[in-house]
Amino acid sequence: MTRNRVGLITCVAVLGLLSTFLIVDAQAEENPQNLSKDTPAWIPYVNVTIAFLVAIAAGCSAFAAFKANRVAQNSILKGLVSDYAQPEIGDAVKSLWYYYREFNEDTAKLTEMFKIYIEKHIESGKNIDAARRQVSHFYQSMAMLHEGDAIPEKLLYRLWSKKVLQIIPNILIPLEKVLVELRNEKVDEKDFKLLLNLYEDSKKYH
Repeated sequence: MTRNRVGLITCVAVLGLLSTFLIVDAQAEENPQNLSKDTPAWIPYVNVTIAFLVAIAAGCSAFAAFKANRVAQNSILKGLVSDYAQPEIGDAVKSLWYYYREFNEDTAKLTEMFKIYIEKHIESGKNIDAARRQVSHFYQSMAMLHEGDAIPEKLLYRLWSKKVLQIIPNILIPLEKVLVELRNEKVDEKDFKLLLNLYEDSKKYH
């Protein structure tokens, strides 16, 4: 906690304490019958002061929890940045965009050729799938963190913009649907909900 914050909390506590004494004193003057003859005059002040200090302690605890949460969020974000900076991820992302542009940025053509590559065990299919697997794993992890509000959206989308995340609807999800079909399974859109949410939410910031 910085010196400025400590000073602020101290000032608030002192001002609150003075206000408490003034309020209790005013109440005592207006309703003297509330105090028995045997009750020391300082008892009401002590009771209210204790309650006020408890409230201050609760506020400090809440602030500490907030700060700890922010530190944890920053740590998670740094981890994502570090992972994304790995050469393997960078190469995989470049490969996927390369294949996408090779087919004139036509998702339908990309998926059609990808299916042929995989069925005929062509090397290009293996390369595309390997890149897809690596990039998809990274964004799936990010999507789960995003869904759990583990990362502040504003910071997340400052680093991964809508343009960067277009790889999700344009390339990743279409390729993964092809693999599902090749396994003779039915495509379930729910399986791609987290990834799509990650992409769709980026539109709010761009």
